[in-house]
Amino acid sequence: MLVTADHGMIDIPRQEMDDRAGRIDAATHPELSRGVDLIGGEDRFRHVYTREPEVVAARWAEVLGTRAVVLTRADAIAADYFGPVAPHAEEIIGDVVVATQGRVAIQDSAQQSAASLGLVGMHGSTSAVEQDVPLVAVLG
Repeated sequence: MLVTADHGMIDIPRQEMDDRAGRIDAATHPELSRGVDLIGGEDRFRHVYTREPEVVAARWAEVLGTRAVVLTRADAIAADYFGPVAPHAEEIIGDVVVATQGRVAIQDSAQQSAASLGLVGMHGSTSAVEQDVPLVAVLG
């Protein structure tokens, strides 16, 4: 018998603690909410939709520093974050892509439910723990 899962998860502290751990609420952060039309994706891998991708990407990169890798859609596709992307699927990807690092999550209290804001285990970013797919083989 083979037992597997689709990804790993990490625990994220409930509050913003320091540069490497905690949650950031983009809805209440003036520099992260300015110029943003919609935030999608996972708390650890955000898709930010905006009419000003270069400006918003630069601002998010400045605010988040080492807590995230911030790329425009074109840069994320060029860096192979999504594997091969068909032309008709490109517009689904956020204008800005944000991959948090460490034990950091970006939440959006304006759009997320209280239940999703309260989750401790999260996934979706680029850490080895999140990208590893466990597989157990039971021989018998």
